Order: sequence, then C-alpha cells, then structure tokens
Amino acid sequence: RRGVDSATSVELRWLQGLRFVDEVKMDRLHRDILAEITELHAAMASSRQAEAHTEAQRQLQGIAAAFSSADFQARCTMALPDNLLQDARQLSS
Repeated sequence: RRGVDSATSVELRWLQGLRFVDEVKMDRLHRDILAEITELHAAMASSRQAEAHTEAQRQLQGIAAAFSSADFQARCTMALPDNLLQDARQLSS
C-alpha cells in the first residue's frame, strides 16, 4: 500500500481535486440513480412474471394434451384419476 508521498503528479492532482467534490450533490445523485435502478428492476420483474405465466400456461396445455391423447391413454396400465384431465385443462386456461 502506497502513501501520498509516493503518488505520481497525476494522482496528486486527482487527490487534490477531491476537495472540490460536492458530497451533498453526489449523495443526491446516488440516491436518484438507485431509485431509477429500483424502478427498472421492478419493471423487469413484472415483465418476466408475465412471460413466465405465459410459458407455464403453454406447458400446462401441452401436458393436458399429452394426457388426453389416445396414444398416452392406450399405454397407461392404470386408469388416470377421474378429475386429472379436467384439472389439467383448468390449470392451462
């Protein structure tokens, strides 16, 4: 770790410039940026939720279609529960 004594002239100018930083303004800008990021994150989460719902609905429709297919029914050694197809259709709509 180096001290100020070993700093280059560029580093010294940068350090001296820190005296003129408006910390109150910088804090306000930082809070504003965080608020914008939070809003963006919430909007993205909402968008992903809608996409996930649509995808889940599509997959449930595929499962309902597979369960109700004649091929699947023919290969089942045990009968499906009475309400399974109805429940699967309700979930997919």
